[in-house]
Amino acid sequence: MSRGFGLAGLKRLRDLREAGAAGRLAAANAELAQGRQRTQRVREESLASDEQVATGADLLAFAAARASNRSMLTELQTQLAILQTQAEKAEAEHRMARRDAVVVEKLEQRHTQAAARAELTAEQARLDEAAQRGHQGRRRA
Repeated sequence: MSRGFGLAGLKRLRDLREAGAAGRLAAANAELAQGRQRTQRVREESLASDEQVATGADLLAFAAARASNRSMLTELQTQLAILQTQAEKAEAEHRMARRDAVVVEKLEQRHTQAAARAELTAEQARLDEAAQRGHQGRRRA
């Protein structure tokens, strides 16, 4: 009977960390995609406006709307930059967590292979012993 993998608890911990990092990365990427969509929507809306300027008041309202759109776009681009930075950080954290998990996975694979080799060696020794007994029994008879 082979001994269990001694680092099983560490492997579970590393797998949980990787899963958490993957979740944070997915959330950051989703927020980034939403931010990009919002920014694109505001850009399209500002370009699509075909307001008719009839009076000076209309012109002032139009200019105020344009300034407001520019201000909103600037704010959205700032948010987008922050979201991009967060997504990059989450990706780096996921990469590190995955690397750490892979290290323990490789150790587990080596342990499994060594246990299988030990089991095969023990089985071969039992077979050799049984064959030796059978051979000695036939010589005595």
